[in-house]
Amino acid sequence: MSTSTLTERGSGALGSPAQLAYEVNDVATAAAHWARHYGAGPFYVLEHVPLAMAECDGAPVPFDHSSAYGWHGHIMIELLQLHGEPPPPFRGGGPRLHHVAYRVPVLDTAISTLSAAGHDLALRAQTAPGGNSEGTTFVFMDARSTHGHFIELYEDGSRLRAFYEFVEQAANRWDGFSDPVRAL
Repeated sequence: MSTSTLTERGSGALGSPAQLAYEVNDVATAAAHWARHYGAGPFYVLEHVPLAMAECDGAPVPFDHSSAYGWHGHIMIELLQLHGEPPPPFRGGGPRLHHVAYRVPVLDTAISTLSAAGHDLALRAQTAPGGNSEGTTFVFMDARSTHGHFIELYEDGSRLRAFYEFVEQAANRWDGFSDPVRAL
């Protein structure tokens, strides 16, 4: 089954979730655990995700984090490790469901939709450009008071779609045992 663009009928204003992300203490250890105990994976680890920018309330902030990306069933799993002093909205976390991510057709429209529902913009960031493409802009909306976690939004595009397909296809070819944690 291939990933979709989240505009499926009956899936709500944001579409269906594309990813579940868990904050962990160590991405490699957590990825090995998910692979061994839940059959998720393989996981691709990106240490200190390169960002072009990150800001809270319009001011630059450090957002140093590492992530491991794997596949479980019909959804991507991200394991997120924060380094150093995280931005204010992410302080005092720890192992938990950190966010549910959505790939949306128009980022600003989705931000407005969630803002109207009472969820404040917690962080806006952009990954560093790679190859011939610009970085991907993503935001975290604060839904902790109603959902217990953040909601991540990013505009669907060919680069992002290709990454999701890469991780899903790796899972489809994986034997479930060998090389469960890989460098990205």
